[in-house]
Amino acid sequence: MMNKESIRGKLCIEGNLVLKAPLLIGMGGHEEGNQIDIQIMKDKNGDAFIPGTSLAGVLRQYVETENPRAAALLFGTDLEQPSAYEMELQSSTIIHDIKLSDVALVHRDSVNLDGLTGTGIKHGKFDYEVIDQGAHGTFMAEIILRNIHENDRDLLESTLMRLGHHLADGFHLGARTAIGFGKVVLENITTDVYDFQNADDTAAYFMDRPPRQHKTFKRNTSEHAYSADSFVVDADFLLEGGLMVRDSDKSHLVVGEEENGKIDAIMMRDSDGNWCVPGSSIKGVLRHRCEYILQSLGKNTDMLESLMGPDPQKMREHLSKKSRSRFLVDEIRLSDAVQPYQQTRIRVDRFTGGTIDSALFTSMPVWQKDMDKCALAMHWEIHHAQPWEIGLALLLLKDAWLGRIAIGSGKAIGYGRLRGLEAKLYYKGKPFSRLSGSSIQPEEAGKLQEFVDAFINMKEAGA
Repeated sequence: MMNKESIRGKLCIEGNLVLKAPLLIGMGGHEEGNQIDIQIMKDKNGDAFIPGTSLAGVLRQYVETENPRAAALLFGTDLEQPSAYEMELQSSTIIHDIKLSDVALVHRDSVNLDGLTGTGIKHGKFDYEVIDQGAHGTFMAEIILRNIHENDRDLLESTLMRLGHHLADGFHLGARTAIGFGKVVLENITTDVYDFQNADDTAAYFMDRPPRQHKTFKRNTSEHAYSADSFVVDADFLLEGGLMVRDSDKSHLVVGEEENGKIDAIMMRDSDGNWCVPGSSIKGVLRHRCEYILQSLGKNTDMLESLMGPDPQKMREHLSKKSRSRFLVDEIRLSDAVQPYQQTRIRVDRFTGGTIDSALFTSMPVWQKDMDKCALAMHWEIHHAQPWEIGLALLLLKDAWLGRIAIGSGKAIGYGRLRGLEAKLYYKGKPFSRLSGSSIQPEEAGKLQEFVDAFINMKEAGA
């Protein structure tokens, strides 16, 4: 009888992993004398890297959501979960650490905000270190093909094909993924299948040569391999007015000879020079709006903690347990449909209504220049989405679509207002609905209303 654990071959996957957003994989402490609260993980030479365990955990979670049986075959039996097999299975997947090149370390600071007032919480400031976007390294994974896999060949092939789309589509790893950190994409994916029943393939493996089955993965750009338990919103917006997310580090810089002066407030840019809105700003605005929606319907805002994580102030007072947010947003990079415009303003004394001496200041927000093109694209997703959570997300999308949500600073003078252009919704890993303009087809409205009704009729005890 043939041993089920006997090795029949190997599948080797390789590609170039590129950071599309800052990455934070912490080392669990900080060096003596260093004032940064969280530092990134480094090897013995002090070089930043991505541990294979971080990648394996994220990919296993994705496959397990798609099919627990496939996850057991590829990553082994989870001892805390019932297995699809009577016997325990060892992992068949080896993922190597990724040494990163073109690494730029960036220090960021953050504050915890009060959800009701939107102001900073006392003693809520902390600093952390991240690897800036643009760093890259070689991704290498080996899947050991055993006899036990033969009966599930079709399942494994379909799972690996969908996993390939997921890798090429982009996924998150590390910390602070809820505010857009850790977005990585695998490019130039190749697969090598070594059949150890064939002498040529066996020799090719040991001599580090390509096998007979060497393929370049081709991604279908019209498809997205989102997780089967997620609800995803991809929406394009126009800017109704100016947009300002102040970059305090670049204030008071001369921005060009034509301005002939200094700028007190300048719009934030990423390391590639693109106008951007950090995920923390987006997440904070969306959470605040969710609290407003809940309060308007007479519902307890505490139910939001199961979706967006606990309130930081309550955690400090030991009123809430620490939990991971299931509501994730991506950082926004504005398109070439916007342009900066310098504005000079004065500060007014609120008591007298007169101007304040020496209070002239200049800012440079960005404005929409091409009203036929998308100015910014927003992406948010809910993992392990419940029907009532999808209903809340749809109401949130509606408010953003109609310009009821403003991002950035200057809200009082009309900055940050959006207008919906097009939105694509995904549910259970597949396209669910598509919205365009101000009108919704009746059949589309019916599908969406079911989730809104689930939210409105949801009992707080079941949240």
